[in-house]
Amino acid sequence: MRRVDLVLSFPEGNVLVDVAIIAPLCKTHIKDTAKESQGALIKKETAKCRHHHATSVRHEMEFVPFIADLHGSLGRDAIRLLIRLSAQCPRPRLAGQHPKSRVYEEMAAVAMVILRSVCLVTRLAFADAHAAS
Repeated sequence: MRRVDLVLSFPEGNVLVDVAIIAPLCKTHIKDTAKESQGALIKKETAKCRHHHATSVRHEMEFVPFIADLHGSLGRDAIRLLIRLSAQCPRPRLAGQHPKSRVYEEMAAVAMVILRSVCLVTRLAFADAHAAS
């Protein structure tokens, strides 16, 4: 069985998510990046979809590749997933507390964890690249 990183629950069903962070200027991705600004992201999204297709069909769940690069760009599917997640978050009213503000706070906490993880991976990647040179 192919493993994914996350299973998100939406009202319309569960979504399998696999996360990857790429370095678009490394030897593996430089040709794709040279052809198109998000070429490496698109290629990685396509590879992840192909890799997890059988799993998503077997479990009757949607699959979304969440691809980011070390320069801060997100893949198209990652952006769509974030928009979909934000649509699930109630927005607090200006006056008074929104009855579902706890969900909003939890989603903000998840967003912060993702951002901190990306920052940590970026710092580690730059440290490794610096140590290798």
